Amino acid sequence: MTPSVSVITQALERSNLSLEYVADFVFGNEAKKFIAFVKSSNNSNLDIKYKDLSKIANKLQIPFGYLFLDKLPKENTKIPELRRKNLDLPISNVLKESIKNSEYKQLWYKDYLISMGEKENFTQKHNNKDDIIKSIKGLIKFDSLPKDIYKATQKIISTLQNKNFLIFIASSIDRKSKNKKIAMDDCRGYCLYDSYAPVIFLNNADSPRAKIFTILHELAHILYGENGITTSNNQHSKIEKFCNEIASEILVPKKFIIEKWDRNLTIIENIESIEKECLASKEAIATKAINIKIISQKEYDEYKKYLESLPIKKYFPPHNEHKIPRRIIKENSENFTRAIIVQTLNNNLDFSTAMGYLGIQEIKHFNVIKKRAKNMKNTYLIQISF
Repeated sequence: MTPSVSVITQALERSNLSLEYVADFVFGNEAKKFIAFVKSSNNSNLDIKYKDLSKIANKLQIPFGYLFLDKLPKENTKIPELRRKNLDLPISNVLKESIKNSEYKQLWYKDYLISMGEKENFTQKHNNKDDIIKSIKGLIKFDSLPKDIYKATQKIISTLQNKNFLIFIASSIDRKSKNKKIAMDDCRGYCLYDSYAPVIFLNNADSPRAKIFTILHELAHILYGENGITTSNNQHSKIEKFCNEIASEILVPKKFIIEKWDRNLTIIENIESIEKECLASKEAIATKAINIKIISQKEYDEYKKYLESLPIKKYFPPHNEHKIPRRIIKENSENFTRAIIVQTLNNNLDFSTAMGYLGIQEIKHFNVIKKRAKNMKNTYLIQISF
């Protein structure tokens, strides 16, 4: 396959890398042929193996498919609507980097799905609230979810991954730097719409109940058919309110909360009782209660202060050496991880490129993940011998 010289040249300039460096990294002793091909002015052809093209794309930080375009598309990292605790905070650079990284993986996975003959699943766009609620409940089989909150969360994630969703669960995009964690105030979650491979990002520091709410919120964005790129505060507020209402109605329906609310009990007692019978968080139940005017603004504000006074729970233990492979799989989504492993073992990606995609620093962790890949549930992927 012959890539576009124009795209390679532009990508080299954008990434501030030298042609010689990339050529040596990809081709080693054969670097001179590639250098001559890029520098030639007579549009010569050079047949390059898929594996080497993947290394070039990875090093230049562009999707594989870009190598065959006439020119490099203008970089325009999407800033989607974000589930945030503090809307007044500016979007941090680490969050922007996370979104860019998610886009990069999404484009690679989309190319992979197309090469595997997969079809688009999310072309129909909905704007009716009831239709979106019905579609989401059917998509994740909501009415048959386990009552256990941890099992329910895992079931939803697994179901979506089997439908080609990429579910990235991470609180840090750089494990070497403690300063690169995405704070809860900065982002609880975001989504990137795509008709082949929609992305949902979840902050691992959030509670399981809050994660479920975030998933439902982002699914509403995706079925609406937009990333939700912010163009004004009013648009931001409108779409966020719309998606919040959908997630809330799925988790704690208006009819349900009205039936369960006991005027003889305190707000704290009511919410704790209702929480035991649904998958919603205390915060989500309180918000639903004020939205349907069961409680006043003053009562709501007082309850929020009560929640803020509670000890902060840590839902996941500190990272350690034995849990690194498991964490890498969660950060990269099981289906993306397995696709990378499959392409590597089929000699379409070299180990260095594959490790780069997955953010793996040590080959021993890659080998552990390779062994686990055969137990992942995405059976539509190409079958090979592990």
